[in-house]
Amino acid sequence: VIVPQGVNYYPVVSTGAQVAHSIQVQSGASLSVNGGSLSGGDIALQGSLSIGSGGSLLMANNKISGSGNVTLNGYLSTSNSDGFSGGTTTTLVNANGLSYTLGSASTIEYNGATSQTITATNYANLKSSNTGDRILSTSGRIGISGVFTPGSNVYTVDNSTVEFNGTQAQSLPSPAVASGANYNNIIINNPAGVSLSDNTSLRDSLTLQQGVFNTNPYNFLLTSD
Repeated sequence: VIVPQGVNYYPVVSTGAQVAHSIQVQSGASLSVNGGSLSGGDIALQGSLSIGSGGSLLMANNKISGSGNVTLNGYLSTSNSDGFSGGTTTTLVNANGLSYTLGSASTIEYNGATSQTITATNYANLKSSNTGDRILSTSGRIGISGVFTPGSNVYTVDNSTVEFNGTQAQSLPSPAVASGANYNNIIINNPAGVSLSDNTSLRDSLTLQQGVFNTNPYNFLLTSD
């Protein structure tokens, strides 16, 4: 599917499960998914791609490349082993100036059946599903302003930092790990406060930047090697 520039109307997916083997959005053109879902293949993006609050982009192991812009206010799922963004092999290929914006109600779901690295970026809602292990990126902070749903996946958290930075009260879950602590570094940066939702252990550091960190009625254990 080619979305050309210079036309009067650009395509909008508004309902149903739409599938395209591959998509090319030319410079100056746009593609919107405001409802339903879009899946199927790689996207060559020189223009703009918008996923509205009722829309879903199901990327599987496919990639978005180019120099365009992705605006996500809805849902995006990926099974890419290298993560959502930040590299030349991630779902969003950051090689030619591709940019993205994650809206305050957006959700990124890592749904691979094999191991996936969770990109260090500022998420609204971060979700994991399926059976693959998850590796928290060691480069930068994994920011979460909404809900973190770790699923039943087993996490590797060594040298990672997770920041809870919402403006409404947040819950801090306890992701499963093969051994050791549930988190390496945690930053609490939410004026409305963050509360444990299960017994949780921390390996390295807890930074209380703003807001109350409520552990009651759960146990919060600080560990060390």
